[in-house]
Amino acid sequence: MKTMRQRIVGALLLAALPLLPQTATAQTADLGTIDFPTSGAAEAQKLFIHGVLLLHSFEYADAAEAFREAQRLNPDFAMAYVCKGMVHYLQGEGEASDAAFREAIERSGRADWIYQTLIDWYLSQGNARKAAQMGRERRRGEG
Repeated sequence: MKTMRQRIVGALLLAALPLLPQTATAQTADLGTIDFPTSGAAEAQKLFIHGVLLLHSFEYADAAEAFREAQRLNPDFAMAYVCKGMVHYLQGEGEASDAAFREAIERSGRADWIYQTLIDWYLSQGNARKAAQMGRERRRGEG
């Protein structure tokens, strides 16, 4: 049975699916299988998917490492920064989370979808203040 947090993280990640052009599929022993379209390079996609599976399994340190490695292989892979920010947020590391989210905004070219993903994330975590702040930045086009 999935916890509420797993459902929320899954829903947020699924919300970004139509916005990302390529598809990568991966299966990791004991973590399951997902099909998650991304814009990352093939090797970075594999690491990203592994990171998402780890994130959903509450393996935060390993998930963060997978996202860092995906970023190293594909520096403009915005979703890897978003998910790394989620890991930091879930561990109570607000400054690191904010930095990763800011980097995602920059790497995406301040794309509208990234703002919406972050607004949805903050709302799912009960942080209306941060969601509102992100909405204001989105309207002003700042990062």
